[in-house]
Amino acid sequence: MVLTAALCACGHDANVHVARLAAAPPLAPLPSSTVTVPIAPRPVAPPSALVANVAALVRGFDGRVGVAVRSIEEGWAVDTGGEQRLPQQSVSKLWVAMTVLDYRDAGRLKLEDPITLTRDDLTVFHQPIAALIKGEQGYQTTVGELLQRALTMSDNTANDRLLRYVGGPNAVRDFLQRKRLGDIRFGPGERLLQSQTAGLVWKPDFAFGNAFALARARLPRTDRIAAYERYVSDPPDGAAPPRHCGGTGAAEARGTCCRAARPSIFWPRWNPRIPASSACAARCQPGGPSATRPARARISPDALPAITMSAC
Repeated sequence: MVLTAALCACGHDANVHVARLAAAPPLAPLPSSTVTVPIAPRPVAPPSALVANVAALVRGFDGRVGVAVRSIEEGWAVDTGGEQRLPQQSVSKLWVAMTVLDYRDAGRLKLEDPITLTRDDLTVFHQPIAALIKGEQGYQTTVGELLQRALTMSDNTANDRLLRYVGGPNAVRDFLQRKRLGDIRFGPGERLLQSQTAGLVWKPDFAFGNAFALARARLPRTDRIAAYERYVSDPPDGAAPPRHCGGTGAAEARGTCCRAARPSIFWPRWNPRIPASSACAARCQPGGPSATRPARARISPDALPAITMSAC
């Protein structure tokens, strides 16, 4: 009985509802829209010649080595032993340069800003600008000239002076974090980094002549090797090659780093017809504490337009 009453009530309400709909004005048609569903691009395989060259490079080196190459435009990557955090050495000059250009983009400096270099600015190893520093007047230069010298000549003094100009190592570390460039360490600067790697405590006299080499040679070899092994086992300037390539490549693709005049400053011989690639490698020769200079590898130019390497 309850069920029958309920059904009758429902039928009665339905008739009333239909009558009201019939008397109501017609509804306006709903607007049409098209939804585009993006389709993920198919992964592109890296060039086979490049894969073969990288594999041959790794097989031919007697020591720890990591190589990573990433195509910014096509998205492919080649990675061999790349998850190791290895020393960057002079490759870290890139981060100083990018911090300088980031400051320029923000209006915090100009490439025309004058800088005076004195003998107090000298560092160690490769510093050709030292020959231009004369007497008390020093050498009058600019931020832009130091940038060119640091990148195209790997001048340690030019790089360290720029580093101090932007606020020191913490300024570069802040840049790396703000731009989300990945797990990349930045060291304390040339003087402290090279001294610690050799087992020495920095002294200003090390910047002149062969004072650094003589002080290093006076150390017991066991001390030198121990200092070197501490450095390569946990480098303060360390980065895994894929993080290095992935960070710079992603930042380049996003356009978040150094918007002004990149090609003319970073790559004076940059060829816009060559597809953009980011290549990074690092290697460590076992038992070689005196070999802390950048090295180069032979990779076919047909397979890769440019490669930067760091070796210890």
